[in-house]
Amino acid sequence: MSACTSESSTGSTLQDGDTNRVEQEMTTADEQHVQSDQHQNVEPIPAKLPDPYTMENIQAAVDEYINYDMWNNPPGITNYEPYIGETFEVEVRIYDDEIYAVIEEIDDDQQFFKLLNKNNTVYIDRTLTKEEVPEGDYVSASQFDLIISKLRSPNFGKSTYKDELLAAARKYYESYCEKRQNSETVEEEWKGIVNFYIRDFYEYSTDTYAWFVFPNGDAYMAPVFFDERNGTIAAVGMKGLYVEDIYLQPEDSMYRFWFERDLEATIEVLPCVIDDENE
Repeated sequence: MSACTSESSTGSTLQDGDTNRVEQEMTTADEQHVQSDQHQNVEPIPAKLPDPYTMENIQAAVDEYINYDMWNNPPGITNYEPYIGETFEVEVRIYDDEIYAVIEEIDDDQQFFKLLNKNNTVYIDRTLTKEEVPEGDYVSASQFDLIISKLRSPNFGKSTYKDELLAAARKYYESYCEKRQNSETVEEEWKGIVNFYIRDFYEYSTDTYAWFVFPNGDAYMAPVFFDERNGTIAAVGMKGLYVEDIYLQPEDSMYRFWFERDLEATIEVLPCVIDDENE
């Protein structure tokens, strides 16, 4: 039996073995092309977030940070108010060991939220300036949709650790009052009952403050920072702010706004009573 031949376009002939080999090569090339297309359509595997970070607590942290920024500032100050009710996509990125939540579209610019955790509580440390935005490679953990919610009271939270911070602040302000009570001379504004309004704070806060409200209507904002050493916490006083006639300040005054906001968020009131007999 004579061998079958096939005439090519160039006039050369292919034997049966050659024909089979060409068909196999064409099939292999097609399979590789399909595999290449499939590979291009596969999304990268999201990076695993380190403990205690989860998409749920990161989303809650971003939401709480934005709400607090609006709550703690007069209307028209923050970037978020115009977008209340709108939905934004937030990407969680990992740059080396640092984690950021990134919103692309607010004010036609990126918003980088730096994430930290303290005692397994995940929170936003701050937003970055343009100069602070990290450069270089990063891996994406995932994305989520965030709705800019209407303004509400902050969720400062509760924990045994926060109780220790509050106890340290209380001890400082009680000591402050005792020193005034035991002083040989008493300033006029201190005579009578001076209420110390300790402002609420987050358990990851490094400081808080109290408003001292005097009988004559003046007020003094007395801040403290929390100093943690060798397993103990102490509240250390810092320079404060004295405001005369706080209730007579214009309603659009920043001092009046902060004062009224902080009284809404009072976690404890300490009365400091000083009699005229101290003189």
